[in-house]
Amino acid sequence: VKEFSLREEALAFAADVANVGIFIAQNYRGLEARFRYVNEAFSRITGLKVLDLLEMSLSDILPASSYEKASALFDRDDLLLNRTYSCEVNLTRNGGEAVVALFTASSSLYRGKPAITGFLLDITQSRKVQETLYLSLRLASIGKLAAEVAHEINNPLTSVLTFTKLAA
Repeated sequence: VKEFSLREEALAFAADVANVGIFIAQNYRGLEARFRYVNEAFSRITGLKVLDLLEMSLSDILPASSYEKASALFDRDDLLLNRTYSCEVNLTRNGGEAVVALFTASSSLYRGKPAITGFLLDITQSRKVQETLYLSLRLASIGKLAAEVAHEINNPLTSVLTFTKLAA
């Protein structure tokens, strides 16, 4: 038990350092999918304090369509199948800043009752880099097309100019 506890603490610490948010949500005290555990990285990504998150539900931070699919993981019949759900979600941090995050959840047990265990990874910067790369590729292809069009127009014009000089 002590070894398991130490391993769990080491994983939680490593996830905080790697900025991977970890959460456990469970139907608890009349609130569906209430957070029972969140790490510091999850708090940083959402922009909410850990204690505030523990008073909230998964539905308070996820868009409705993502929440419906994630909450289906509570289905007791499939609990042992360890079903998972993963998607990209657009969140708004507490300060109003937009965040793109990879949300991954899996059905599990927490203290003997059905729960959802999952991860939240901030991918905002990588999405911005991808968009910038996509834009630069589009601009490069437009530049190449313009060069090819100019070349195709210059060839006949060169011939016309040459023949005009010869005729004069």
